[in-house]
Amino acid sequence: MEYCTSSSAAMCNTESWRTQDGRGITAVALASRFWGLGCPKIFHEVATRLRETPGLNQVLQSIKDYLADAKRPFNLDLHLDGTPFQHRVWQALQAIPAGETLTYSALAEQIGSGARAVGNACRANPCPLVVPCHRVVAVNGLGGFAGERCGKKLEIKRWLLRHEEGL
Repeated sequence: MEYCTSSSAAMCNTESWRTQDGRGITAVALASRFWGLGCPKIFHEVATRLRETPGLNQVLQSIKDYLADAKRPFNLDLHLDGTPFQHRVWQALQAIPAGETLTYSALAEQIGSGARAVGNACRANPCPLVVPCHRVVAVNGLGGFAGERCGKKLEIKRWLLRHEEGL
């Protein structure tokens, strides 16, 4: 069973928040418009309203903890759907410490692959906040985020990296 709680508070829609399919968490993401509304203040307001939704308490608390202290690791039971290669990339992403970045090519070299393939696995990441694909950057700039190279999603990547720089 998947849960998604729609809210006029701009955080959740059917494409941006899915959790608990009986095995564990399958996806965690926030609507891109949420990030322009005063993150993390708005998140705390929305989380208060959603706390009664089954399966969301642990996710919401983990995100609150991350927003308060980027050093706090996510401790969620993830069961992500993906290819064996995507799982290798996602596992490598989780090993990048908060406040640090790797280039797509460095990560590719680490796992014996190509930078473009790593980028495609990052794009397919169903938990981009929890599995920190924002910590992977291009050799000559930020690269992309969630399949986009400009716009709101790239602003999310910038915000996350700035948040983690404050460690």
